Amino acid sequence: MRIECTKCQYVLDKPDIPRRCPYCSAEGSMRKAKIAQDLIDESE
Repeated sequence: MRIECTKCQYVLDKPDIPRRCPYCSAEGSMRKAKIAQDLIDESE
């Protein structure tokens, strides 16, 4: 799964969402990153 930090936009691929960003150490800032198919699905 592709995961993105909402604070620094760091992106990584992991099977689970970590509690803090491994790059900027922001707590609770990680979320599933949107991929192109997610954006297409939202527009329909």
